[in-house]
Amino acid sequence: MRIGAIIPIAGPGAFDPGPIAAAGRLEEAGYDSVWLADRLLAAIPLRSRYPFMPDGKPRWALDTAFLESTMTMAMMVAGTSRVEVGVAALVVPLRHPIVLARQMATLDALSGGRIVMGVGAGWMEEEFEAIGVPFESRGRRLDESIELMRQCWAGAPESRETGMFPVPEGILTRPLPVRIPPVLVAGNTTGAIKRAASYGDGWLPLQIVAHFDIDWFERKSAQFRAELKRERSGFAPRVLLRVGGDFGQLVQSMPGLAPRLVEAGVTDVVIDVDWSVPDGDRRALELARGAGF
Repeated sequence: MRIGAIIPIAGPGAFDPGPIAAAGRLEEAGYDSVWLADRLLAAIPLRSRYPFMPDGKPRWALDTAFLESTMTMAMMVAGTSRVEVGVAALVVPLRHPIVLARQMATLDALSGGRIVMGVGAGWMEEEFEAIGVPFESRGRRLDESIELMRQCWAGAPESRETGMFPVPEGILTRPLPVRIPPVLVAGNTTGAIKRAASYGDGWLPLQIVAHFDIDWFERKSAQFRAELKRERSGFAPRVLLRVGGDFGQLVQSMPGLAPRLVEAGVTDVVIDVDWSVPDGDRRALELARGAGF
């Protein structure tokens, strides 16, 4: 199983060690991929419900400063030479897909084909209000964006006058990426699972350690495989499980977790590491490998 880790883009860790040094440390430690989260802005008070915690409250302080994700990915590319560089997950409906496709193609070309895109519809309505994008249309915007980005990565998107993103004739979008960036659809809902099966190169679910439910995950994974069989029988997806929180606590409390996740189709796990200690990145990887990941 491939193992990735998240670099901090909020709080003190965003600047010390910072994205170049953090990504470089993870590569040197032996991780297969390095990742960051995405948040365009914050809102106080927050009306929207965070869907990955039972109480609906985010796991971070709302007044924490966040680095912008696409710019930070460029720094991560600059600090590495081998690992994949990914975002888990980019709120695509907040960006124009042609601009986003150009950014990702540029990063992929400069990195030698190492970019992975986790994409999501978003959950914070305040972000959409702030930039004038209708929250209710985010699912449709995401679907059309995935299609249009892939056309851009082929070098010339098809012209069209209809849809949410009209494209004039004669548009060229080059350079081409070295590798078409894999698009992993993020989310735990039935809608996200269906979108991953229909449009994605894989699925990117999130589980928080304090509320990790392996039985629930196995049911959701079976649902994803059933949807995929209906939509694209024979396609081998990438399933990247993002685990938020103390990964050591999880593997200690759930012996035999790795084989169950493999059986459920997981190909990658992306974990948090303790950046407050000098060897926190190496400890987390050794623990994961020792537990069978």
